[in-house]
Amino acid sequence: MKICVLGLIFLSMVQAWANPEPEIPITITADASGNSCVTVEIDPRCFTEDPMRERYLMKVDLLRQPGAFLVGTKQQAVQSIAQWIIFDAMVGSSKVQPKFETTFRGIDNAPLKKPDDPVVVRCRWTAKLSTLQVHAGKKCPYAVVVTHDASKTNVTLFPGEKSPRLTLDAGFK
Repeated sequence: MKICVLGLIFLSMVQAWANPEPEIPITITADASGNSCVTVEIDPRCFTEDPMRERYLMKVDLLRQPGAFLVGTKQQAVQSIAQWIIFDAMVGSSKVQPKFETTFRGIDNAPLKKPDDPVVVRCRWTAKLSTLQVHAGKKCPYAVVVTHDASKTNVTLFPGEKSPRLTLDAGFK
Protein backbone atom coordinates (compact mmCIF):
# COMPACT_ATOMS: atom_id res chain seq x y z
CA MET A 1 0.00 0.00 0.00
CA LYS A 2 2.81 2.42 0.91
CA ILE A 3 4.48 1.77 -2.44
CA CYS A 4 1.25 2.64 -4.31
CA VAL A 5 0.81 5.88 -2.37
CA LEU A 6 4.44 6.89 -2.88
CA GLY A 7 4.16 6.03 -6.56
CA LEU A 8 1.07 8.23 -6.94
CA ILE A 9 2.79 11.11 -5.15
CA PHE A 10 5.83 10.77 -7.41
CA LEU A 11 3.67 10.67 -10.56
CA SER A 12 1.74 13.76 -9.50
CA MET A 13 5.02 15.60 -8.86
CA VAL A 14 6.36 14.60 -12.27
CA GLN A 15 3.16 15.80 -13.91
CA ALA A 16 3.41 19.14 -12.08
CA TRP A 17 6.85 19.70 -13.62
CA ALA A 18 6.08 18.16 -16.99
CA ASN A 19 6.45 21.39 -18.98
CA PRO A 20 8.24 24.66 -18.35
CA GLU A 21 6.26 27.81 -17.71
CA PRO A 22 5.67 29.65 -20.98
CA GLU A 23 7.48 32.88 -21.67
CA ILE A 24 6.94 35.31 -24.50
CA PRO A 25 10.03 35.75 -26.66
CA ILE A 26 10.19 38.90 -28.78
CA THR A 27 12.96 39.15 -31.35
CA ILE A 28 13.73 42.44 -33.07
CA THR A 29 15.81 42.52 -36.20
CA ALA A 30 16.69 45.43 -38.47
CA ASP A 31 18.53 45.69 -41.74
CA ALA A 32 20.75 48.52 -43.00
CA SER A 33 17.90 50.11 -44.97
CA GLY A 34 15.82 50.58 -41.81
CA ASN A 35 13.28 47.79 -42.30
CA SER A 36 12.52 46.25 -38.92
CA CYS A 37 10.92 42.97 -38.03
CA VAL A 38 9.34 42.30 -34.63
CA THR A 39 8.61 38.62 -34.04
CA VAL A 40 6.58 37.40 -31.06
CA GLU A 41 6.11 33.71 -30.28
CA ILE A 42 3.03 32.70 -28.32
CA ASP A 43 2.78 29.20 -26.90
CA PRO A 44 -0.89 28.12 -27.19
CA ARG A 45 -0.61 26.70 -23.66
CA CYS A 46 -0.81 30.36 -22.58
CA PHE A 47 -4.54 30.24 -23.35
CA THR A 48 -5.21 27.43 -20.88
CA GLU A 49 -6.03 27.63 -17.20
CA ASP A 50 -2.85 25.81 -16.09
CA PRO A 51 -0.26 25.94 -18.90
CA MET A 52 2.44 24.07 -16.99
CA ARG A 53 0.20 21.01 -16.76
CA GLU A 54 -0.82 21.15 -20.41
CA ARG A 55 1.21 19.43 -23.04
CA TYR A 56 2.52 21.45 -25.96
CA LEU A 57 0.42 21.75 -29.08
CA MET A 58 2.31 19.54 -31.53
CA LYS A 59 2.59 19.36 -35.29
CA VAL A 60 0.39 16.27 -35.37
CA ASP A 61 -2.33 18.29 -33.58
CA LEU A 62 -2.34 20.89 -36.35
CA LEU A 63 -3.26 18.18 -38.84
CA ARG A 64 -6.16 16.97 -36.68
CA GLN A 65 -7.73 20.32 -35.78
CA PRO A 66 -10.49 21.97 -37.82
CA GLY A 67 -9.62 25.16 -39.68
CA ALA A 68 -11.78 27.24 -37.34
CA PHE A 69 -9.67 26.13 -34.36
CA LEU A 70 -6.43 27.07 -36.14
CA VAL A 71 -7.75 30.49 -37.19
CA GLY A 72 -9.10 31.06 -33.66
CA THR A 73 -5.75 30.16 -32.10
CA LYS A 74 -3.94 32.67 -34.32
CA GLN A 75 -6.51 35.37 -33.49
CA GLN A 76 -6.22 34.60 -29.79
CA ALA A 77 -2.43 35.04 -30.01
CA VAL A 78 -2.76 38.49 -31.60
CA GLN A 79 -5.43 39.49 -29.05
CA SER A 80 -3.24 38.30 -26.18
CA ILE A 81 -0.29 40.32 -27.45
CA ALA A 82 -2.54 43.41 -27.55
CA GLN A 83 -3.65 42.77 -23.94
CA TRP A 84 -0.28 41.81 -22.48
CA ILE A 85 2.37 43.82 -24.36
CA ILE A 86 2.64 47.48 -25.31
CA PHE A 87 4.85 48.43 -28.24
CA ASP A 88 5.92 52.09 -28.07
CA ALA A 89 7.03 52.28 -31.70
CA MET A 90 7.95 55.25 -33.82
CA VAL A 91 8.34 55.77 -37.53
CA GLY A 92 10.09 59.11 -37.69
CA SER A 93 8.05 61.28 -35.29
CA SER A 94 4.82 59.26 -35.66
CA LYS A 95 3.65 56.55 -33.29
CA VAL A 96 2.57 53.32 -34.97
CA GLN A 97 0.69 50.25 -33.82
CA PRO A 98 1.73 46.70 -34.72
CA LYS A 99 -0.04 44.74 -37.42
CA PHE A 100 0.92 41.10 -37.07
CA GLU A 101 0.91 38.32 -39.63
CA THR A 102 0.63 34.89 -38.04
CA THR A 103 1.87 31.40 -38.81
CA PHE A 104 2.45 28.19 -36.92
CA ARG A 105 6.12 27.36 -36.39
CA GLY A 106 8.35 25.45 -34.01
CA ILE A 107 9.91 27.06 -30.95
CA ASP A 108 12.63 29.59 -31.92
CA ASN A 109 11.24 29.65 -35.47
CA ALA A 110 12.22 26.03 -36.05
CA PRO A 111 10.55 24.25 -38.95
CA LEU A 112 7.88 21.73 -38.01
CA LYS A 113 9.28 18.40 -39.22
CA LYS A 114 8.41 15.65 -36.74
CA PRO A 115 4.87 14.88 -35.55
CA ASP A 116 5.82 15.66 -31.93
CA ASP A 117 7.52 19.02 -32.63
CA PRO A 118 6.06 21.68 -30.27
CA VAL A 119 4.12 24.43 -32.02
CA VAL A 120 3.93 28.16 -31.31
CA VAL A 121 2.02 30.94 -33.01
CA ARG A 122 4.61 33.12 -34.68
CA CYS A 123 3.40 36.71 -34.96
CA ARG A 124 5.49 38.91 -37.23
CA TRP A 125 5.31 42.67 -37.78
CA THR A 126 7.47 44.37 -40.39
CA ALA A 127 7.74 48.17 -40.57
CA LYS A 128 10.32 50.89 -41.10
CA LEU A 129 10.68 51.63 -37.38
CA SER A 130 13.11 54.20 -36.02
CA THR A 131 12.71 53.41 -32.30
CA LEU A 132 10.94 50.82 -30.20
CA GLN A 133 10.32 50.26 -26.52
CA VAL A 134 8.55 47.16 -25.24
CA HIS A 135 6.37 47.23 -22.11
CA ALA A 136 5.18 44.08 -20.34
CA GLY A 137 1.67 45.08 -19.33
CA LYS A 138 0.65 44.83 -15.70
CA LYS A 139 -1.72 41.99 -16.59
CA CYS A 140 0.88 40.05 -18.55
CA PRO A 141 1.00 36.62 -16.88
CA TYR A 142 4.39 35.60 -18.32
CA ALA A 143 7.95 36.85 -18.57
CA VAL A 144 8.64 38.73 -21.80
CA VAL A 145 12.12 38.16 -23.23
CA VAL A 146 13.17 40.90 -25.65
CA THR A 147 16.13 40.19 -27.92
CA HIS A 148 17.70 42.66 -30.31
CA ASP A 149 19.80 40.62 -32.72
CA ALA A 150 22.06 43.44 -33.92
CA SER A 151 23.28 44.31 -30.44
CA LYS A 152 23.07 40.73 -29.08
CA THR A 153 21.14 42.19 -26.14
CA ASN A 154 18.50 40.32 -24.12
CA VAL A 155 16.17 41.91 -21.58
CA THR A 156 13.68 39.94 -19.49
CA LEU A 157 10.61 41.92 -18.49
CA PHE A 158 8.06 41.12 -15.81
CA PRO A 159 4.60 42.70 -15.47
CA GLY A 160 4.83 46.49 -15.38
CA GLU A 161 8.43 46.65 -16.62
CA LYS A 162 9.69 48.16 -19.86
CA SER A 163 12.75 47.67 -21.98
CA PRO A 164 15.18 50.47 -22.68
CA ARG A 165 14.25 52.41 -25.80
CA LEU A 166 15.75 50.66 -28.77
CA THR A 167 17.20 52.70 -31.61
CA LEU A 168 17.06 50.06 -34.26
CA ASP A 169 20.31 50.89 -35.98
CA ALA A 170 22.27 51.20 -32.72
CA GLY A 171 20.91 48.64 -30.23
CA PHE A 172 19.56 49.37 -26.73
CA LYS A 173 20.34 52.82 -25.31
